[in-house]
Amino acid sequence: MRINPNISQLTETFEKSRENLAQFGLVLLVLVVAFQLMAHLMFGAKLKEFAAFGDGFINTVETMLGNGEYYELSGADEVAAPLFYYPFIFVMVLVVFNMTIAIIMDGYAASKEERDEAKKGHLADLHTKNVFLQFTNGLMRFIAPIAFLLPNFLRWRKLENLEYDRYLAPDKFKTLKLLEAVRAYKSRYISFSEFRNLIQEAHPGTSTTDIVFIIDRYHAWEDISVRLAEEEGERRRQQMIETVKHVEHIEEKIEIIANNQHQLSAKIDMLMRSFVVAEKGRC
Repeated sequence: MRINPNISQLTETFEKSRENLAQFGLVLLVLVVAFQLMAHLMFGAKLKEFAAFGDGFINTVETMLGNGEYYELSGADEVAAPLFYYPFIFVMVLVVFNMTIAIIMDGYAASKEERDEAKKGHLADLHTKNVFLQFTNGLMRFIAPIAFLLPNFLRWRKLENLEYDRYLAPDKFKTLKLLEAVRAYKSRYISFSEFRNLIQEAHPGTSTTDIVFIIDRYHAWEDISVRLAEEEGERRRQQMIETVKHVEHIEEKIEIIANNQHQLSAKIDMLMRSFVVAEKGRC
């Protein structure tokens, strides 16, 4: 069921929760064995269902699934029946079952979160495509060896405003292989001629039509002059912001210096007045 994310939710849910389920399964096994031994001690001498370990284990599990009969236990021992049955129902049904469901729900939430993230990335088309459309596309790829026998309306595929021959246009695997040639390109922008030359040097025989198709398919055409102008404007804006910050910092420094000078002048003035008073006193 992995062929389509929309129909693999069940397997993904159990895959996400399998570790917690395995750990909790050990606890569940211990609880079942404990209640089975309890039932064996209470009812083993009177009920053949709990006389042997194997039969007792099976009947304990059946009781947990709702197939147990309280009146049968009560007929065997009226005192022991409620002491066994009600704690068993509370622990195994009300607690253990709900905890198991909670673990599975956590796994479902984790798998759903992954699918939601994948819908925003490169797997978006896989998640949004109709399963029947995926089956049709897979079938068309399967019969590629006899593609020359197909009519044009089956060979040609329309993607937005782009029409191409599904058997001649490069698929995603070939596209990734071709783009490896430009992965190490240092500049962020590349002209079409440089892009074409790098690919054709690494993969001789690649046609210009295939290269143009790749650029059209992934909307990679862009007016570099406009982008460069935008980046230059952004760079100047950042420079202006930095300049304003420097000016504000200088103004703060000047204000601090002015305050210090004012305080220093006040101290000098106070000392000078003290000196004048002392001189007059001497006179």
